[in-house]
Amino acid sequence: MIRGWGAAHQAVPATGEATTSGAATVVVRDGGAGIRFNFPGFGRFRPISWDEWFAHFDQHRLLFVFDERNDDEVATRAHEISVSRGSEAGHDRDDWFQAERDIQHHAGGASPSIRYRFVQEGADGLPAW
Repeated sequence: MIRGWGAAHQAVPATGEATTSGAATVVVRDGGAGIRFNFPGFGRFRPISWDEWFAHFDQHRLLFVFDERNDDEVATRAHEISVSRGSEAGHDRDDWFQAERDIQHHAGGASPSIRYRFVQEGADGLPAW
């Protein structure tokens, strides 16, 4: 499921912390797991393999929680961006990504795409909110 979500959002597994595969690049304050995603045009974290990403995910007993994108809202914003450029063809993908970033920025988040977070799993297998 997580790899599918990543593929659908062009999210690349990444970290900011020092691991066996490389040095720390960005301070990630998430309780020690240190995993994140890089998105197109927003790749500030050090890319790592899916195997390393999942090793951290499992080691820290994390759950992946994400908000579903409202495609209608993104499409409306992408259309506004296109119109502001004069409806020039060939920018659909760029307009879509910019629309996602605009919506996320307006919502107060730092992620350029869909909102996601990691929650530590409790002993009962449920989120330890």
